Amino acid sequence: MSTVQRLSEYFEHKSKPFLIAVNITLLLCIGFVDYITGYEIGISLFYLIPISFAGWFGGRSPSIIISFLSVLTMAATDFLAGKEYGHFLVECWNLLMHLGFFVVCGVLLFSLGKALEREKENARRDYLTGINNFQGFKELAEREIERSRRYGTVLSAAYIDCDNFKEVNDTLGHDAGGRVLRAVADAIQKHVRATDIAARIGGDEFVVLLTDVSHDISVGFVEKMRRLLLQEMKRNNWNVTFSIGMVSFSTPPLSVEEILKKSDTLMYCVKRETKDAIKHEVV
Repeated sequence: MSTVQRLSEYFEHKSKPFLIAVNITLLLCIGFVDYITGYEIGISLFYLIPISFAGWFGGRSPSIIISFLSVLTMAATDFLAGKEYGHFLVECWNLLMHLGFFVVCGVLLFSLGKALEREKENARRDYLTGINNFQGFKELAEREIERSRRYGTVLSAAYIDCDNFKEVNDTLGHDAGGRVLRAVADAIQKHVRATDIAARIGGDEFVVLLTDVSHDISVGFVEKMRRLLLQEMKRNNWNVTFSIGMVSFSTPPLSVEEILKKSDTLMYCVKRETKDAIKHEVV
């Protein structure tokens, strides 16, 4: 992760009072530099720093407020430096032009930030089911692994494969296959907690990462989820069952890849042996 990304994540999780304090500090520092350099040297471009910061991390309204404060700071430094205009309206016009420029830049940056945020969110979502895709799961699971290392929270992962899914596609068509996958995703999403992570990671395979719950409870949780999934398939007359490989980590996993590899291996054991069952191990 780059330094810029780390800084961005750092400020994204800070409170509004903290962000306001950073904005005001930046503005005061630039205003002080503006004052000591005198009105003959223009540094108005640097006022875009706190304005951009406000637009990116604060929103549209904070960027407009900081724009007004920037213009007032510029007027104050010019006054203290003894700058004189031929007419009062000239000064007003110049400040108004600066204000318009600052506001446009702040609002544009806010809009850009929102657009990028939407694109990032879309990149993490599975286009068919609307839940996390592999990339989204990877990012969220990495945070949970780090939290597990720091606070000792327990992690369990369930790797879910839809048995007989190819048969549904071949006999009922791909539209029916899409409905099956959406129904599975919806059922999983309704069952998991807000702190858990559910994702479709390709084809007819899903994964659920359970956070901060004991091994025994996590097994019961996944068993109940499997029953609900089977009920949903039966209700729609789809001949689909679920092979689930489940792994609980007694120590934090080294990586997301380890989580997927161990749970996937257990899932394939179920596929080879019986199908329509859960195989659980504690590692």
